[in-house]
Amino acid sequence: MEVTFAQGEQFTDKLRELSLINVTFNETLNIRQCDKLQKLQLATLTFPDDFHLDLSSCTDLTEVTLQNLRLHHVTIAPAQVEKFWVYIKADMLEKTPPMEVTFARGEQFTEKLRKLSLYNVTLNETLNIRQCDKLQKLRLGTLTFPDDFHLDLSSFTDLTAVTLRNLRLHHVTIAPAQVEVFWVYIKDDMLEKTPPMEVTFAQGEQFTEKLRKLSLYNVTLNETLNIRQCEKLQELWLGTLTFPDDFHLDLSSCTDLAEIYFVNLRLLHVTIAPAQLEVFCVSINNQMRKKTPPMEVTFANGEHFTKKLRKQRMDNVRRTTCTLS
Repeated sequence: MEVTFAQGEQFTDKLRELSLINVTFNETLNIRQCDKLQKLQLATLTFPDDFHLDLSSCTDLTEVTLQNLRLHHVTIAPAQVEKFWVYIKADMLEKTPPMEVTFARGEQFTEKLRKLSLYNVTLNETLNIRQCDKLQKLRLGTLTFPDDFHLDLSSFTDLTAVTLRNLRLHHVTIAPAQVEVFWVYIKDDMLEKTPPMEVTFAQGEQFTEKLRKLSLYNVTLNETLNIRQCEKLQELWLGTLTFPDDFHLDLSSCTDLAEIYFVNLRLLHVTIAPAQLEVFCVSINNQMRKKTPPMEVTFANGEHFTKKLRKQRMDNVRRTTCTLS
């Protein structure tokens, strides 16, 4: 949609909410004078290459969503912000430089923050969200941390979704009781140069029956993973994770599982309930294969894969109990 301003005017200090998605302008957007703005959503909008979206005077802002933008620089006043969501789709990522995010007056987010996404972003200082203990959703991707940085989320007892993609992050601590999605993933071309992320569970708790999606890729845990109680789990991705030599990953009670990926695991035995499975992929690289005993796969209740299965791979697996029907 082409949006034109009559008489060359733009929005004024009366503006409270603005959403511009799939829009083109006859001139560059200027909302610096809209200092009473409360909600802002911009997506698939074009800015000049060196454009600075200066929201430092918008001290009433509670929600900012910047999606699939090529935007050089944004400055925000974060004191009242409840949602700050910067995200870019995969097919734009390679051609889009990271967005520089600056906090006005050196402030950072406060206890008001509920949702935070920083994807393809650079910050003018190290992220500090320790005080944001009411946070519910967190998504961080392609963000830089100091080498020994500890992202301590132990007091974040309302967290339901945590996604950490393509990060070089030394250590994260989570309070897992309410977590529905915990997704740690790293792309192949970063894997060799990125040490495993240490994941610690606060108060010795682990995931609960609330968990729906779990990815642990290039991760070390402070204890052995236990997801037997996560019987509503739908997606599971485990890669380059260490288990005790005789460990049995018992997923027999996870009857809603639709996707399972095991990548480069030394795992002796897994039991699955295959009735709902659409994807079951076990893969291992040649270097590990020589030193890794075959994984035994057992089907719970004597069931086998069904017509729901659309993708299957079994590398280095004992197939004695694996039959398609």
